[in-house]
Amino acid sequence: MVYKIGGYVFTVEFAHLWMKKMGVDYDLLDDTGMSGELNRWFARREMTGVWAFPTCYPPKSRKLVIVIARKFREDPYSTPFRYSVYEEEPGDYEWKKRMMEESGLTDEQIPWATIADPFFEQSYG
Repeated sequence: MVYKIGGYVFTVEFAHLWMKKMGVDYDLLDDTGMSGELNRWFARREMTGVWAFPTCYPPKSRKLVIVIARKFREDPYSTPFRYSVYEEEPGDYEWKKRMMEESGLTDEQIPWATIADPFFEQSYG
């Protein structure tokens, strides 16, 4: 059983572009600070049902990304490497359109992904 999320993946570079457009000095922020800044951005716009946080993706890559999670829950049937995926739904894409408008990023720059065990609570061997 693992925690599983579905959402939009931002590279750190693209998150920096968004921060710059928002007028935030991202050089002073660590990965948690960037996520917090994005969560405040959502709150100011009364956009609920989303959560920004840092993780590594793909698993074992050690490549830091910021995920804008739209779906999240514990999945009793999944492991970090064997899990069902969350499908992107029309309501999710509406969120993405708002993010693209504000950030200036394109559809291709913000892919949808399902990530099992984003907090690395299971052993990766």
